[in-house]
Amino acid sequence: MQLCRGFGRGTRLVPWLRAGGGGDEHPSMDGPFTLLAPRGRGEAVYTEIQGHARLITDPDEVRLFSERYGIVRAQTLTPRESLMLIKKMPGEL
Repeated sequence: MQLCRGFGRGTRLVPWLRAGGGGDEHPSMDGPFTLLAPRGRGEAVYTEIQGHARLITDPDEVRLFSERYGIVRAQTLTPRESLMLIKKMPGEL
């Protein structure tokens, strides 16, 4: 509900907020992960899977996570479609 109230104050698209396109399958793995790209350093991945935090810096492993992120992102709605879905949801609850 807080998310919906925030949209009511002035509709601004949040580029990092994207809703899934539905469906039952996703290539996300065992839990959330964050791709990190610090300036002047190589990319890294931070994972938190079942309470175990891990920072991955191996380029081969980072590339696999980056590919999975691309797949997940390709399956999500656009920011505008996500906003429309989120605004519609309270009426369906």
